[in-house]
Amino acid sequence: MKNVKLINLNSKEVSQVELNSPLFLEKPNKQAMYDQVIAENSGRRQGTHSTLTRAEVRGGGKKVIAQKHSGRAQHGSIREPEMPGGGIVFGPKPNRNYKKGVNKQVSRLAMMSAFSYRLNNDGLLLLTDGDFSKPLTKDVVALLKAAELYGKKVLIVTDLESQNLIKSSNNIVRVEAKKYNQVSVKDVLNANYVVIQQNALELLAKAVNPSELPAKEAPEAKKAKVSAPKAEPKKAPTKKAEPKKEAAKKSEKPKIHVSKLDASLEDVVSDKSKKVAKLAKQKEPIEIVGKTDDNDYVLADGKQLPREEVVREIDEEINEFFVGKESNLLVTVHPKEDIVDYVRTKPNSKDSDNLSNLAEKESKK
Repeated sequence: MKNVKLINLNSKEVSQVELNSPLFLEKPNKQAMYDQVIAENSGRRQGTHSTLTRAEVRGGGKKVIAQKHSGRAQHGSIREPEMPGGGIVFGPKPNRNYKKGVNKQVSRLAMMSAFSYRLNNDGLLLLTDGDFSKPLTKDVVALLKAAELYGKKVLIVTDLESQNLIKSSNNIVRVEAKKYNQVSVKDVLNANYVVIQQNALELLAKAVNPSELPAKEAPEAKKAKVSAPKAEPKKAPTKKAEPKKEAAKKSEKPKIHVSKLDASLEDVVSDKSKKVAKLAKQKEPIEIVGKTDDNDYVLADGKQLPREEVVREIDEEINEFFVGKESNLLVTVHPKEDIVDYVRTKPNSKDSDNLSNLAEKESKK
């Protein structure tokens, strides 16, 4: 390490001391310092700038010239952006955030590089620990004159207890004193000389030096951790699940499907109804004689069969082919199988003609 000057705070004597600290690097990183200074400058911006648009500028309510017959360009207000004293288009507005983020490792590297740059250019001096008994400007002036730094740009870095030293430096031109935890990279680079107390140097090295941080695990160690088998947790004795009681079936209305029994009708029913239709044994047929105003089916005994209980696809076919004034439909309801069977009865000449015509149309398609 390099030899630096050591200034005694009380006697103002100057001596040479070899510097050994993990804070310094052999080669400073310029890119890290540049990124950190840019981020610091951006963070200091308040973002309170503001401009007025044409709606915010005072005046401009009267039309400038007539809309037509003047031979000039059309203008509606003296506060238009192209007019002198008019509003600003897309101007800056307040509450803008200019802050830029820098990674912690880059920030630490920038601080170490800044102090290393000052050390390499003979701009770093050490100051013994301690503080003045009371704040006096002449004590700091005498200290700077002893080190031949009076009149130059100097940054004094102190520990947390040297309050009088900081107060004594406030009235000296081109001299700035700060605690070690308040110093920025820009402060170190902006000063020509940095005078730092020995205790502050140790505290700053602990806060900045990456060697003080926990080291990263090697990739081999990670693989070893992953490959290590995990111990299986002991399984607690499980109780046998008791058989659940069958829930009582809810009394719901049976869904009604229609199944075809008449082979002559297979040509005119749609493919969808073929998929839905199921064949069941016919029991005591119920005769449909017509429809109500609500499109419910009227049975022969005067009861009504609700339209909602019939599948829509099949229902359309019933409406088209079977339900009519001159034809009847026999329907059988099977609650267990949820099936309705229908057969055609009492066919007349008109119904048979209609069925044959429909069958021809379907075959042509």
